[in-house]
Amino acid sequence: MLKEYDEGKGLRKSSGARAHRVATDKLKELDFDPLEALITQLGEIDRLLATEQSMTNPRIMVVNNLINCKTRILESLLPYRYGKAPTITVNSADMREPIQIILEHDFTPNNKVT
Repeated sequence: MLKEYDEGKGLRKSSGARAHRVATDKLKELDFDPLEALITQLGEIDRLLATEQSMTNPRIMVVNNLINCKTRILESLLPYRYGKAPTITVNSADMREPIQIILEHDFTPNNKVT
């Protein structure tokens, strides 16, 4: 993120940092923690999944939907514990030489630009 420089105060916060602060303050005002809500949902899904699997004839679509929902929640929580893994692979690394553009102009009197 680029930060603007103010002569009198040094580095100033960018608009993204200000928006983040406003959103964080609003969540504190509402006494709402999104991570806590995701963890609560994860517990509810585990309970529903256990109930469904304990039935004599569990509904496969319900089990699959619950597992998919649980996976999405876990994927969204994963970066908070471990950080995001890099997405560059050896095959996708671009190792080509940069293009060189050389501009020349002949300023002799015989070559006038029209």
